[in-house]
Amino acid sequence: MATFGAMLLARGEVEARAFGLAMARIASRYRSAELAVLSRGKTYEVVFRDGAIVAARSPHPEDHVARVALASGFITADCCALVEQVCLDSPSADPIEVCAVLGELAPEVALRVLRRSIVQCASRMVALEAGAFTVSAHLRAPVAEGTRVHVGCAVFLGSVAHVPAERLEHLVGQLGSRFELASTNVAELVYVGFGTAENPLVSALLEGVTFERLSQLPGIEPRRAYAAVYALVACGLATATQRLARGTREPPASEPITEPTLVVRSADATRQQSAAEAYERGEHALRAGRVDEAITDLARAAELVPQDRRYGTLLAWARFCGAHDKAAAGADARRALTRIASHDDAPVDAHYYLGVLERMLDRPARAEEHFRTVLERVPDHVEAATELRFLARSGR
Repeated sequence: MATFGAMLLARGEVEARAFGLAMARIASRYRSAELAVLSRGKTYEVVFRDGAIVAARSPHPEDHVARVALASGFITADCCALVEQVCLDSPSADPIEVCAVLGELAPEVALRVLRRSIVQCASRMVALEAGAFTVSAHLRAPVAEGTRVHVGCAVFLGSVAHVPAERLEHLVGQLGSRFELASTNVAELVYVGFGTAENPLVSALLEGVTFERLSQLPGIEPRRAYAAVYALVACGLATATQRLARGTREPPASEPITEPTLVVRSADATRQQSAAEAYERGEHALRAGRVDEAITDLARAAELVPQDRRYGTLLAWARFCGAHDKAAAGADARRALTRIASHDDAPVDAHYYLGVLERMLDRPARAEEHFRTVLERVPDHVEAATELRFLARSGR
């Protein structure tokens, strides 16, 4: 996999990160991009398109399509060795095409092998604990049809297979003390890799489950429960409530229903509510990879309540993320975000996104100005601090 004429969108360090969370956030924020990690001298790569994983590469031989086909029983050991040799002799050859021809695989079987290879490669990233990463805009890299993989699937399966049990439990404990799954998100779980084995956890999450109960749920291993919750929270499909202060008690799972109160809203209140709901839908759609749907909902929110600058900020960024021509889209986004950032009540994300765009447009001084504005308002903003460190190192 190559970086297809890419522009740098972001960069950072893997240390002290729960990288499964970082992967999901990158997919949600940048939509179509290439994530590359250099860890202990080895390179891992994932390509996102519209928020979904469509290609991946890892340095581990067992993730090669020939090894995946062999492990799945689709080809023999001799055929596997031959495929690997052909790919070694012809680096430009497409490994899945070589495997399909030499292994006489039906098109649907070859696609299954390719998808499994992509999942295996992407899942390796979840367990990385050291290294440096870059996020680059790629220019419509050729991708086979039918290869879209939910980022939650890679996080889930990677957590199960590669993250040490104690570390996984610690990561989930850091997320919060109570977890809940909205019933509207259940249909999406199949794309995250859930099956019947996860049914006990899903039932508990629909009612709300505490961190302590995760290891005690009947019918599912604690490690798998932790991995599932980690993936769901990373992708925004489940919510995590932070630990309660000492001396407080956790509310009961369900409160008795009292007689409903009739609320009469004014036209303005109704418009505010409709905008907030459209914004929430757009935010969720952007996180889930449905960029066109996100733009529609965010545009609706911005139209209903134009004075709420959060709506315009996320709309500008969504349009940029959904564009294939990042250079042209960057100029449009820059104008929109500059207009928003000029107001005293501008959301901090307007300055952060502007900083990224100014760096991409080779205006490091302006980029630094925006990143420093972010840190003045949010001192622990990790991404802005990382951007400033790299600008300083590069002497730009």
